[in-house]
Amino acid sequence: MTAPTLLLILPIGLLLDRLLGEPRRWHPLVGFGRIAGALERGLRRGAPGAAVGNRLRGSLAWALLVLPLPLACAWLLSQLAWPAALAGHALLLWFALGGRS
Repeated sequence: MTAPTLLLILPIGLLLDRLLGEPRRWHPLVGFGRIAGALERGLRRGAPGAAVGNRLRGSLAWALLVLPLPLACAWLLSQLAWPAALAGHALLLWFALGGRS
């Protein structure tokens, strides 16, 4: 992605956040948080309180949940033509900002 494209994404994402605020229903980050919480509870169920075990389970949860989504989004957006990729990045930024939440 070029620097001029990055400089376009930021104001578009900020403008979307200012105009639209947070989605009222089906916010992607709320859904992600619920999935993350369920995965964490599942990995911690019946686990001893050892710090090493908790760190390992936390790393596993992060690798299973946090890594695939941004990698998939980055790959998908890299496959799109410039205007569609710009719009996709701006939408992801809008979801992540939460300036009016």
